[in-house]
Amino acid sequence: MKHNGERNIGGNIVGESLTHYFRKGFTNTDFKLNDIRGHIDHSKLASLKNCIATDVKIVPIRDIHFESLVEYDATINPFRRADFLKKWFTGKGVFNFVAIKLNRQGYGSVVGYINTQEITTGFQVAPLYADDAIIAESLMYKLLISLPNKAEIFTHVPVTNKCAFNVLRKFNIDVQTHELFRQYTKHVIPLPLNKIYSILSPDMMPA
Repeated sequence: MKHNGERNIGGNIVGESLTHYFRKGFTNTDFKLNDIRGHIDHSKLASLKNCIATDVKIVPIRDIHFESLVEYDATINPFRRADFLKKWFTGKGVFNFVAIKLNRQGYGSVVGYINTQEITTGFQVAPLYADDAIIAESLMYKLLISLPNKAEIFTHVPVTNKCAFNVLRKFNIDVQTHELFRQYTKHVIPLPLNKIYSILSPDMMPA
């Protein structure tokens, strides 16, 4: 920890390790994360196809101007991470979509996006950001219908975002396995948790 100097270090810590990390200087507690998982059911999705918002267009991330996505991501995270996102959104087993809110002239702005990566046991949502629950549902539907039926899906959801739990429950993603605690060494980094329906990864910071 001496090497970190005055840097603010954060981590997502399992409950049984909180005392250990507190002694290491992680004394600022922020929010809890739930590990929530389920299985994709295409027959269930057939009854949910009308959940896509009528004033929102869901398209692959590759079909939009990338800078507009970076700008939206920076409204969730406290810094721009263009280079990181370019690499995160590409590669084998990666699927992603963006939500565009259309105006009367047919132009629009980014109001959410979803990305998933194939892992050993299924697919991990990494992340799902959205301005509201309807947009989150639209993105989740588009993603799940694009993935193999019966595949296991994993998410990490801030406990304070109750809308996120409601959205996931509609898609039978409702098995809670364990909790993680967001801890910092210096100070809490404020995040718009109402727009975070699944964080990018429990191994990365901040959202």
